[in-house]
Amino acid sequence: MKNMKLIMENFNKTVKNEAWNWGGSQEDAEEFAKQQMAKSGKSREATEQAIKAAAEAVREEILSSYRGQYENVQDIIDNESEPLDLGELKTLLNRAFGDAHAQIAGTPGIEAHEQDMLKMFDVLDVLEDDEEDALMPSDQEDPPGYMPGQGGNY
Repeated sequence: MKNMKLIMENFNKTVKNEAWNWGGSQEDAEEFAKQQMAKSGKSREATEQAIKAAAEAVREEILSSYRGQYENVQDIIDNESEPLDLGELKTLLNRAFGDAHAQIAGTPGIEAHEQDMLKMFDVLDVLEDDEEDALMPSDQEDPPGYMPGQGGNY
């Protein structure tokens, strides 16, 4: 949170300096900075709405295509006999995100960034952590056999 505050302050100063360098007055620079901050906030809000809308649209599309055989998207991905994998899911999400962003903000051609894609995966509950995938105590101990430099025949 502290980093975000510093970033926003730096952005505000940069915008003011740019407006000041264009030959405008101090008041014009401050007004320009406020407009840019408001525009950034609206864009962020539109992106969050697009993330949720895209994830829900893809969930409905995928589950309806399997006609109720699966309860969630993760079950389909876990089933290796099904053609849907993470790459296909990412393509579907990216397409749906672009459509949703164009509809909400009126900006066509937007692609989802990595953080946006991870947020959509979270909405879909994909890539969930399984308890059996956790580190076992034996994974955290010394490796079996000789330790490096202790008599191994290298």
